[in-house]
Amino acid sequence: MSLSTALRSSLRGIASFGSVKRFPQFYNVYSQFPSHFSTETETKSGEDFDAIVKYRCDNNFKRNLDGHVQLLHNEDGCYWDVKLDGNVPGAVLIRSPEKGEVYFLRSENLRQIDLSNDRLIGRLFGDNQWQGVKEPLMAVSSDGAHHHLKLARDQFLAVFSLLIPVDEKK
Repeated sequence: MSLSTALRSSLRGIASFGSVKRFPQFYNVYSQFPSHFSTETETKSGEDFDAIVKYRCDNNFKRNLDGHVQLLHNEDGCYWDVKLDGNVPGAVLIRSPEKGEVYFLRSENLRQIDLSNDRLIGRLFGDNQWQGVKEPLMAVSSDGAHHHLKLARDQFLAVFSLLIPVDEKK
């Protein structure tokens, strides 16, 4: 089974554990990718910028000048912010630009996700299956009511963690 097939099949078989959804069968994909973008985009003077931009466009994401990744959402045509959660290994936070609503994804076996690696981002998010499995991040207000967490972009990018790790031994 190729890596691409394994990743795609793992995205289809989602299982829920506690309040966090997980991708069950990711493989150690980091050994499959070089630390730089790819030898196929390199020229004698370095990486081919146009090839990098084309790869990102073909895989439905872009990288801002500050290095942050944004994923293209098919339904609204907007780029959604994405970042890692600092407390829960393998957790990715995603923010809608229109309403500021925050969503999350969590992989089962991929404990560290390198958002600086374009190839990895393309493999994980390029087919847009994340859109169907993202979970809304719910918050509890002081009166005990549950509501979908909304953050401004600068708040979203500044926060270290929004998820609480679930003790899996219980």
